[in-house]
Amino acid sequence: MRSGLALLLVAVAGLVTLGQAQPLAPGGGPMLAWLPLELAELNRDLGRADLPQLPPGLAIFGASYSGDRRDKLAIGGLAAFGESAASRLAKSVRLSLRLAGLALEYGELVTERWGIFVGGLAAPAHLALEVAFQPAADFQSGLARPTGTGLTRELLSLELYAGGEWALGAQRVRISLGYLWAGEVSDWRTDGRDLPGPSASFSGPLLQVVIVLGI
Repeated sequence: MRSGLALLLVAVAGLVTLGQAQPLAPGGGPMLAWLPLELAELNRDLGRADLPQLPPGLAIFGASYSGDRRDKLAIGGLAAFGESAASRLAKSVRLSLRLAGLALEYGELVTERWGIFVGGLAAPAHLALEVAFQPAADFQSGLARPTGTGLTRELLSLELYAGGEWALGAQRVRISLGYLWAGEVSDWRTDGRDLPGPSASFSGPLLQVVIVLGI
């Protein structure tokens, strides 16, 4: 967390000194990110149920976009999906996270080939935990004899980030480091019922890489 906030402060200070720089061009493209989460509380409950424990962190894939800048500010968006899974013998556990939201970003070109930016993101998120025992051999047997359970939870995620953008041939590459806070909006749910469970506070540093296609 400290490294992410330090980078954010440095980037803001740099932007203040670049009053004559040109704003970054709009564009978007595929995004790859890594969210190093501590899942100790959830893994403790999985262990008590004799289920495989999840590895820390989520690999996240999606699409990012930053629009045309007005007074060097731009409205952008992010849609992403990430998951972590573990299996042991005939038991498997899968945790998935989906989020989609809007960002407000400030950015400037430092030279013709690279620029820097800072921003904030607000995104509703959906968390799903799936547990399977002896997975079905085919579709019909899966309907006739359910072999697992699923729990869901709604979150609200907020992120502050800072990064740089570089020209790379006809495309551009954006790399940013931020900190993502995700707070609980609902309890765990299944079949329309609310269930108490371990905390779903998904907070941690988020590293993103985006290939900007100029779309």
